[in-house]
This record gives sequence, structure tokens and C-alpha cells, in this order.
Amino acid sequence: MDEAAPPPTPAIVKEGWLNKRGEHIKNWRQRYFFLQEDGTLLGFKTKPEHGLEDPLNNFTVKVMYIYSTPEIFMI
Repeated sequence: MDEAAPPPTPAIVKEGWLNKRGEHIKNWRQRYFFLQEDGTLLGFKTKPEHGLEDPLNNFTVKVMYIYSTPEIFMI
């Protein structure tokens, strides 16, 4: 029986450091995030060296706007 190939990983639209507010303890924490073209927003304590496995945060973004300046996008 042939095994199906895993689905392709969505392309990364934006990546970089963001400040995220904690869910239970309401302080701000710096996290390295990857925003993928399918709306997945993955957050890590440090920038991952290899792959995107085991993120601390895994959100789904419904609407996003990417502006012409590379430093700005809005979720």
C-alpha cells in the first residue's frame, strides 16, 4: 500500500519578534513568530534553528493586511 505524501508546508509570509501578552499572567513576553500563508501564526521563545516543531503558541489568523513597508502588518 502506497503511503500518501505529507501535505506541503505553507509558505512563510512574515517572521520576526513580537510582544505577546500572557493569557493568565498579563505581562508582555517577547516571542519569535512565523506567519504562514494559510493563517497559522506560530510563536517560539527563541528563533528556531531547524524546522517549526513544538511552538509555544499556535494561533489561526482569520484576516491579515500586509503593508508595503516590511516592518508593518496588522492582524
